[in-house]
Amino acid sequence: MAFTAPAPKLPKALKPGWIYFIREQDYLDPTDIGRYVKIGLTKRTVQIRIAEHQTGNPRREFEATPSSYIELMDYGETFLHHYFAADRIGGEWFDLDDAFLASDVRPVIDNLEIEMAAVAGSFRRWKELNDVASNGTTRPPTAAETGWGQDFTTAYEELTVAKAILDTHKNNLRTMLGNDKAIENIMYIQQGNRNPAFSKSVFEGLITPAQLAQCDSTTTSLSRSLKMLNKGQDLATLNPTVKQAFDASETGLTSPSATNMSGAILSPTQAMKDENLAMLNAMREVKVKEWACLKAQAKLIEALDDHLEIEGIVRWKREPKTETKFDKKLAKELFETEYNASFTPPATLHTYSTEFDYMRKYNP
Repeated sequence: MAFTAPAPKLPKALKPGWIYFIREQDYLDPTDIGRYVKIGLTKRTVQIRIAEHQTGNPRREFEATPSSYIELMDYGETFLHHYFAADRIGGEWFDLDDAFLASDVRPVIDNLEIEMAAVAGSFRRWKELNDVASNGTTRPPTAAETGWGQDFTTAYEELTVAKAILDTHKNNLRTMLGNDKAIENIMYIQQGNRNPAFSKSVFEGLITPAQLAQCDSTTTSLSRSLKMLNKGQDLATLNPTVKQAFDASETGLTSPSATNMSGAILSPTQAMKDENLAMLNAMREVKVKEWACLKAQAKLIEALDDHLEIEGIVRWKREPKTETKFDKKLAKELFETEYNASFTPPATLHTYSTEFDYMRKYNP
């Protein structure tokens, strides 16, 4: 089976703000300083954010290391949460001592601050170009664009390998779970409910063809198709060992089901803890390579502007598309009784999914 890493997408939120690092201290015993650090974000000052936390915390909160003002606040917070996933104890709290903050965390956030300042304009232009139709022209790349294209290809190949390693560890944990319900503090099977679904065929049988035609609406929107044209080699070529391990991890996997819900909540064995820790460490590499892809991609898309393609590197077709189709919202407004009578019960009542805690609530 071929393995493909998902293409990195433009982050949804591109606003600047503060990334803070908060630690706790006992008011009555100043020597009692908490081992955990909260990595969070705020658009306001960090002092205001600390004051908000303080109302529900009997311990004094203070900055464990200076906060950083970065251009892509939301992505920056997510990047740090993934980068230090192996130290995440719960929520936004991480097991980080002062020495580690200075030697490992500080360089990462300082470098991220510099890199984001350099490319934030490209990301915001990328967002603006989402609403700009392409003009149909293709042009050859400049020397700089050729370099950015190679940067993207290299980063995407590395992302492919990193994502395969991450997914291998996830699959191994799924195998360890088997038919049980959860591995405590590592993963669990979640049950969801299926709702009755609207059936257009049932609705059509309750109204006349003329009434059905009234339920059509015509809209014009910009159709977008973005393709990076050189993603490099496939996983089997890049790293046959990783490909073999991934394929082996897929063997015998089954989808979660109602059987899991009656299974046990397992106490994690050392093997399970080791596999979880390996998964958390793999999350770092995936995020680092994703960010490298995005930086190169943003520069290329800014350079592409309203052109259709930079030859051999990136193609972004954006063109107005007018279509007439059945509009459920309009159908409900016009024929509410018939609409409400057109829902059919689901074939199965529940859905089942595998969820990971993405934390380490144990000593490694």
